[in-house]
Amino acid sequence: MIATSVRAGRKTGFAESISLFIVAVLGLALLTLSGSSKPLFVAGLLLAFAGAWGWQGVMNLMVIRTVDLPPGTATGAVASGTYLGTVGVPAVVGLVVSGSPIRWSSRVSRRSWWSP
Repeated sequence: MIATSVRAGRKTGFAESISLFIVAVLGLALLTLSGSSKPLFVAGLLLAFAGAWGWQGVMNLMVIRTVDLPPGTATGAVASGTYLGTVGVPAVVGLVVSGSPIRWSSRVSRRSWWSP
């Protein structure tokens, strides 16, 4: 992980950001498949955390290096987009699902919680 960050410091960082994102996904997959194996669980946990936090830092570095704005403005724009997506997407999905004639969400929740 540290080597990826060092390489990203020398280049734009796009490939390194993607590689750390893939490490996070592989860590989550390992967590999912670990079952009762504690070593696999710990390995998946470490990979997931390192990749999930690492790719965001490298992405901020990439934005700072490629955009002709002050660093605070560039990373602020990225953070604003992240937070708008975090708030906006669930609201839009909720509106779409609530206006849908198919009540799939209530069927799924009834099956998983109330059926024997």
